Amino acid sequence: MDIDEIKKIFKYNTLDYVLKSEIGEVLVNDGHAFISKYFDTQQNILIYRYALDDVKYLIDVLQKEKTTYLIPFVHKEFVAKLEKIGLSIRSMFKGFFKFGFNDFELVNQFDFLDISESEKAALLTQKAINTSRGFFGQTKQWIEGWILGTIDDIKEIGVKNQQIIVKRDKDKIIGLICIGLYGFDKENGPTLWVRELVVDQDYQGQKIGQTLLQEGLGYGKLLNAKKAFLLVDELNNNAIHIYKKYGFCAADEDAQIDMIYDAD
Repeated sequence: MDIDEIKKIFKYNTLDYVLKSEIGEVLVNDGHAFISKYFDTQQNILIYRYALDDVKYLIDVLQKEKTTYLIPFVHKEFVAKLEKIGLSIRSMFKGFFKFGFNDFELVNQFDFLDISESEKAALLTQKAINTSRGFFGQTKQWIEGWILGTIDDIKEIGVKNQQIIVKRDKDKIIGLICIGLYGFDKENGPTLWVRELVVDQDYQGQKIGQTLLQEGLGYGKLLNAKKAFLLVDELNNNAIHIYKKYGFCAADEDAQIDMIYDAD
């Protein structure tokens, strides 16, 4: 099975940024459509992916599914029809870029998370579940994998120099930002990826998130990043306001639409 060849056949597909191991069980693979399902242990949810010209082939398969499932990267042309069979929009992630770091001082001192603190960091992210649409926290295994560079996100994109910068109140972790760099082979230089930014809800209003963002961008400047990238839900107006304050601008591409069917 050649994913790249399948993508060429059909007008619509959700196979970009997908590892072969994430395809899972192939349910349909004919001249009309390619449809697969894969249980994501990180998110603890069944994920459907497709390549097709007509959404009706996907709907035929989905109507037989009785458990909760997620479809990432849904094409906007399909949203209304999928809503008619019970799916709803879980999130609409928009890409934001910051070009250049001339407005930031060079920083070389950071409080990096130690891998032995992974469980504490994971609990912080899980405490923030549903504070933003589409955010479901991270596990201890994910935090460890980010630090070690073993999770699919890092391997797929070619992320290097990944770190987690934290803020503390004595021994308590009250905020973190996951950052790393990719695109070292690009002519215009590497990009700093802001993968996660989380602040303990009990410490909101103290500009901890802004401080973490500043340090994350400072880390990117230290490693000669030429731009920064992050994803944020279109309804997260508070976060978008802060990102724009620090020079981020919305990308031209449409937002990533993730839809979910909740069997409960």
